[in-house]
Amino acid sequence: GSGTSPFSIISTAGGTNTTKIMTGMSAPSPNIVLVDRTYLTNYGYLAFDNVIGAYDTGWVMQGAAPTWISYNYGTGTSYTLNQYKIAVADNDYRPTAWTFEGSQDNVTFTPIDWRSGQSFTNGVYNTYDIATSTTSYQIYRLNISAKINDITYITEMQLIEASSFTTRLHVDSNGNILHGTRTAFSTTTAHVSQGVLASRILYGFYDAYCFEESKDII
Repeated sequence: GSGTSPFSIISTAGGTNTTKIMTGMSAPSPNIVLVDRTYLTNYGYLAFDNVIGAYDTGWVMQGAAPTWISYNYGTGTSYTLNQYKIAVADNDYRPTAWTFEGSQDNVTFTPIDWRSGQSFTNGVYNTYDIATSTTSYQIYRLNISAKINDITYITEMQLIEASSFTTRLHVDSNGNILHGTRTAFSTTTAHVSQGVLASRILYGFYDAYCFEESKDII
């Protein structure tokens, strides 16, 4: 861009749900949902059908922990996640502790997040940030180690891909944002405004010079 000033980088986390709306355990292909057990006809794919509701719109299992549910994107497809989301139909039938794991072969799983003592609001997503994951996996698994009832409901899950919105600013040697006349903005004047759109934080400027470029990194 124009100008001779150094740049300052602003980058904020966001992302998109990577799962498909599942209509069966392996539909749409090549996506596959696997579970270790199912109660009646409350199959695992119902946790990825984009419907939050009663127990019959999600995966239901019966019996003692451990128990698990996994999502496979199919051969040749993988994602790096920065979040995952879980919603339960009834907090009295919730999982309370688990590891969230990634795999390339459905044999070896690497734990990338650990949770315990969890509680939910019925029908509302809990969002979990993955702080240390930098690896792209083909398969993700929620491996439940504790729950509070013999029957457990998970009405919906989402797996969120890492992305960011990046903005470069002209700054001076002291780190002050510069406007078109190359002088620093007054600290008492709100020249940078912040808003949220589609899970990304956007920055608007009163002077076009200070704005160099913005882009999504996917």
